[in-house]
Amino acid sequence: MTEQAAGTPIAAKTYTYRFDQLQDVIALVDGDWDDVRALLGGKSANLADAAAQAALPNEGEDES
Repeated sequence: MTEQAAGTPIAAKTYTYRFDQLQDVIALVDGDWDDVRALLGGKSANLADAAAQAALPNEGEDES
């Protein structure tokens, strides 16, 4: 966690997102797909959407 100069902890910013966090990203930008594409980049946004549509397992995810 990052700290402010006064020592009060602040929330760290997330710069990377897993494919299973697509809904979090959509909520972060108030549901605007153009803003999702701007945040993730066009190819990454489309890949995340395709992975969510296909319900692909994430790397390291327990498949049981």
